[in-house]
Amino acid sequence: MSTIGTPERETQRRVLKLFRDELKYRYLGDWTDRPGNSNIEDELLLAYLFKAGYSNEQAQRAVYLLKTEANNSNRSLYDNNKAVYSLLRYGVPVKVEAGKNAETVKFIEWEHPDRNDFAIAEEVTLLGPHERRPDLVLYVNGIALGVVELKNSRVSIGDGIRQSLSNQQPEFNAWFFSTVQFIFAGNDSEGLKYGTIGTEEKYFLRWKEGVDDFEAFIKDLQAQPCQTFGELFVFVDECHRTQSGKLHRTMKALLPGAVFVGFTGTPLLKADKQTSLEVFGGYIHTYKFSEGVEDKVVLDLIYEARDIDQRLGSPDKIDAWFEAKTKGLNAWQKAALRDQWGTMQNVLSSRSRMERVVSDIVFDFSVKPRRAGNLQQPREVSRQRGTRRRLRPGKAQRRFGNP
Repeated sequence: MSTIGTPERETQRRVLKLFRDELKYRYLGDWTDRPGNSNIEDELLLAYLFKAGYSNEQAQRAVYLLKTEANNSNRSLYDNNKAVYSLLRYGVPVKVEAGKNAETVKFIEWEHPDRNDFAIAEEVTLLGPHERRPDLVLYVNGIALGVVELKNSRVSIGDGIRQSLSNQQPEFNAWFFSTVQFIFAGNDSEGLKYGTIGTEEKYFLRWKEGVDDFEAFIKDLQAQPCQTFGELFVFVDECHRTQSGKLHRTMKALLPGAVFVGFTGTPLLKADKQTSLEVFGGYIHTYKFSEGVEDKVVLDLIYEARDIDQRLGSPDKIDAWFEAKTKGLNAWQKAALRDQWGTMQNVLSSRSRMERVVSDIVFDFSVKPRRAGNLQQPREVSRQRGTRRRLRPGKAQRRFGNP
C-alpha cells in the first residue's frame, strides 16, 4: 500500500518501528515533557561504561572529559564536534591514580558493534534561547549521534534540512549538535537525505540502500526493464574505468536492447584492454597515440627518471622528535601513530623531501631547453627508488562497439 500522503506522525511511527523491530534499537520513549534532555545522557553512558568493565572513577572521569570537549564555549560548533569525534573514535586517556599509567576509556566498541547500546527517542525537546524538538534522536551508549527530521510527503524534505540547520545556530540549540555525526531528513515522496553538522542543503546526499544479493538484484531488473522506444545508443566515455563490473551489468539489465559504444583514451593495462574488448566487442575505430603526435594534435610523451636523495639523515633524531611530540599520548595511541607515519612511503612524502623534489624540478626547467607553449602540467609519482616525472599528453581515442 502506498504511503504517499500519510500524515507526518504516521511516517514517524513507521520509521520508529523500523529502528525497533529490524535494527534492534531500544525505544527510550517520547521525550516531549522529559526534563534535561541532553546530547550526552549520563545515566545511559555510565551504564555502558560500567558494563564494559571500567571502574566508577574511570567512567566518571571519562564522561567529564567528553562533556568538557563537547561544551567548550571558546570554540565553534564545528571544532567542538571535531574534538568529540576524536574521542568517540579513539577513546580518552584516563588516569585515576598517581604513579599509574593512564588507561584509554572507549566510548564506542568499534570492533564488536553488538556490544554497544543502540537506542532511539522521539520528540526530544531541547531547551535553550528558543525551544526546538527534533522528531527522532539516535543514541549510541547514551551519546546522540544522529538526528532525524521527517515531513509529510506534500512538504519538501528541504524544509526538514533547513529546520536542522537553524537548530544548529547559537541562538537555538547548537550545543546539542556537538556530538551529532549524522543529520537526516526525509519524507515518503522524496526518500531520505543525509549530511553532517553545517552541511548546506545543496550538499545533502540521497541515502542509498545496499543490496546483499547482487545476482537477485540483476534478475529483478531484468524482469522489469526500462521501457524505451526506437533504437537506443549509449555512449560511455572512459569505458575501461566503469564498465568492467557491476555498473555495466546493471545498465545492460535496465536497457537490454540498447547498443553500447565505449570510448577510451587512457593507455590500457593488458587486463583492462581484455575486459573492455570482452564487454564492448571489437574496435570500431582506433586513433593511435603515435598518429596523434604525427598529426600534431598531441605532444609526444616526455619521460625522464630522476633520483632525489631520500635517505634519512638521523633516525635517532627522528625517534627523539617523535617521543617529544607524543608525550601526552598513551602507548596505544603512540603505536597507532607510528603505524600511520612509520612507513617509508610516508617518510618519503614528508615536507622536506617534497621541497627537495620541487627545487630539483625548478632547477631542471631553468637549465634545460623546453618547447614553448602547450606543455602539459608535470605529474609527480613517488617511487621507493626515485621520482618519476612525466608530462601527460592529450587523449588518443579508441572506440569499442557492442550491439
